[in-house]
Amino acid sequence: MLEVSYKGDFYVVLPLFNTVQGKSTVFACNSADNQEEDVSILPNPNNGEFTIRAKQAVDLKICDEMGRLVKEIQLDEQNNFESTVSGINKGIYFASGNFLGKKIQLKIIVNSTKP
Repeated sequence: MLEVSYKGDFYVVLPLFNTVQGKSTVFACNSADNQEEDVSILPNPNNGEFTIRAKQAVDLKICDEMGRLVKEIQLDEQNNFESTVSGINKGIYFASGNFLGKKIQLKIIVNSTKP
């Protein structure tokens, strides 16, 4: 079942097959404030070098999948809300921070390391 509202949140409800009948899991995503449009990581997936862009100032922490801090990025008027990141090893990372009063988290996939 898919429920969509035009001005609010949308929810995807997926039944769990190995549980008691009538139980379900709800995955929610806010459609009104799409964080991927406000802060972008390109290319993604990448080879350890990518660019992070934002529409407004934001401080981001890039952590590996174990939660270890890899890099801190500050996007502001001085760097035109853009920063190129390089030297990141193969793996899954998360860029997180507060953007316009909301917590954001974006997944970064590094498939290989640039020679």
